[in-house]
This record gives sequence, structure tokens and C-alpha cells, in this order.
Amino acid sequence: MRQTRAAYGGPTIRVAKGVSFRMGGAAARSESHEEIKVIDQGSLILTNKRMVFIGSKRTTNIDLKKIMAITAYSDGIESQRENKQKAEYFTGTNKNNLTFTINGRQRNMPINGVILKAAIEGTITQL
Repeated sequence: MRQTRAAYGGPTIRVAKGVSFRMGGAAARSESHEEIKVIDQGSLILTNKRMVFIGSKRTTNIDLKKIMAITAYSDGIESQRENKQKAEYFTGTNKNNLTFTINGRQRNMPINGVILKAAIEGTITQL
């Protein structure tokens, strides 16, 4: 998203009714920043070779061998892969729980970015 801001400074001189001259200067500044937009909603599936996003609008198939970097966030991950300039964000994972049992006691843990990143990196090392 790009925003432009402008400012003007200087006096206005009235010459006749409806006719005036502005003297002074103007300055403009343009800023650009990225924002994450929700493009689709669906399921993120991790297999032993791929990460697949199956959404209502599109499906994305990511070969784990092509993932170059993963950044963990509290609600998901950012994935960067070969031959793709823009990073891909998968958010909302923390709305689901990972259920596991230790010593007969069942535990639930939200699937945050750290857990998802560890699962993906662990799978990649086994390739």
C-alpha cells in the first residue's frame, strides 16, 4: 500500500475578486509499506514431502525441498521458497490444537508458528 502526504507553506495574495496567487513552496513525501491481506481460508496440510494449502479459492502445493526460510509468528508462519519473490503467509494456525498424551495425561496446545516451523524443519531434515 502506498500513501502520499503533502504540505504547503506560504502566503496567498489576493489580486482581485476571485483571483489570487499563492507564493511559497510545497513538499510531498511518499511512503510504501506492506500489509498482509487475507486472500483465502482453508486447510494447511504437512506431508513427508510437501506442504499443501487447500483453500476455497485456490490450492498451493509447496515442495519442502524448495523452502529456503521459515519465520515463526504467534499465529502462523512466513514461508520463502525458491523461484518465488514474495513470501507466503499462513496464519490462523493457533485456532487449532495439537493433542498429545504424556504419561497417560492428555494435553492440548495451540499450533503456533514455533510448533509449525519445528514440524516443517524436522520433516525437511528427513528428506
